[in-house]
Amino acid sequence: MTANSQAAELRCSRCGAAFGCNPAGDCWCKEESFRVPMPVSDAATCLCPKCLRAAAAGQKP
Repeated sequence: MTANSQAAELRCSRCGAAFGCNPAGDCWCKEESFRVPMPVSDAATCLCPKCLRAAAAGQKP
């Protein structure tokens, strides 16, 4: 997703959980204290809050 993307309901590419994403607005991930790279492929989506936090900690969800 890019900064010009609109709000969307996504599925986590790691666990399949549904979550909201709004990169141009008040997205939940902007409040996180860490950053991980955005997916490179269009087939991959962002991670849900649980999986993003696990990835940042170097753990599996």
